[in-house]
Amino acid sequence: MNAAAMNLDTKLPPPVMANDRMGYLLGVSALIHAVIILTVGFTIAVVKDEDLPPTLEVKLVKQKSDASPEDARFIANEDNTGGGTVDEAVVRANPFSSTFESDKANIATDAPSAAQRKPTPEALQILTVEQARRDILSKEAEEEKKQTQKNTATIDQLTVQMQALNDIVDRVSQELAERPKRDYIHTRTKKHRYAAYMQAWIAKIERIGNRKYPRGIKGEVLMMVGIARNGTVESIKLMGTISEGRTGEVALNNAAKRVIKQASPFAPFSPEMGDVDVLHIVRTYKFHGQKFSTGDGPRL
Repeated sequence: MNAAAMNLDTKLPPPVMANDRMGYLLGVSALIHAVIILTVGFTIAVVKDEDLPPTLEVKLVKQKSDASPEDARFIANEDNTGGGTVDEAVVRANPFSSTFESDKANIATDAPSAAQRKPTPEALQILTVEQARRDILSKEAEEEKKQTQKNTATIDQLTVQMQALNDIVDRVSQELAERPKRDYIHTRTKKHRYAAYMQAWIAKIERIGNRKYPRGIKGEVLMMVGIARNGTVESIKLMGTISEGRTGEVALNNAAKRVIKQASPFAPFSPEMGDVDVLHIVRTYKFHGQKFSTGDGPRL
């Protein structure tokens, strides 16, 4: 038995290892792919026109006709009886371009024109409000312009009036400045700065009046004599006359004026008399018994 067992062990094949099994599987796989590649072929299928299903051509038109054409030649998105400038029935090759204006063509683009797009009520309301706002702004601007022009005219008119008033004020001021400054001395007024001048003036008047006393004149004359700064007589004003006897008022008045004129000119004003230009002296000139005098108060 031992001998037989030993013979059997010597006849068994060697054991299969893991690496050998992997090589065997790869070989079998390569053999299968080679068979498939060699036995399977590719062909291109040719499809004939008659085998294709029918197609549907739809034309895009811009304008829509109210009536549907009885003998329609094309399928379109809207009913259209056709139009154009040629007699043959043709369709535009390119509906998106044209050599003439689109508003004169019956076949148009797929987009509606601005004239065909009707605004919605909301859009109309917005346009109405916007137009009203613009009208109001335009009226306000016009009113503001008119008011500005009116104000400008008023300002110009006031400017002219103010200039005229300024001219009047300047003229009056000039006249007042050119007018002489006057002062008055009468029987009830005593001003010390005129005292010395008055004494000299009275002395001269009475000296001349007595030296050249007019014959046959009796009475009293109240006069206001204006003496200028240089001593000349500026004015003589009769204020009242009392004649005596046969002496008339005219002769008495002339005699009094003659005394003033014969005594002039008088002494110029002294610096102590100030800036007075004319000094008015009111006194009574008396003619009594061949004697002439002046007094503060008349018997009038």
